[in-house]
Amino acid sequence: MEIQALEIAAVGTLNACYVDMKEIFKLAIINNSAFIACLHNHPSGDPEASYEDKKLTERLQRAGAILGISVIDHIIVGDTDYYSFRDGGELDEE
Repeated sequence: MEIQALEIAAVGTLNACYVDMKEIFKLAIINNSAFIACLHNHPSGDPEASYEDKKLTERLQRAGAILGISVIDHIIVGDTDYYSFRDGGELDEE
């Protein structure tokens, strides 16, 4: 598995970001991708997953399931560390 494309799908403020599922999956559909991985940062520097991050991950997986595109990871980047939903066991097994 190799990265086929990268895209910035949303830009937020210091404490929020609106995420449009169409924008997230658009490039994957155009490239006929079977998988996506999503990544975002926490400006606070703390990569701990918030309630909103967990709900976003659930939405990503539901949308991906409908489209036949697996979400293989959702990663949150902090100042010196990161959190992987896959490594944390919080992604549905495909």
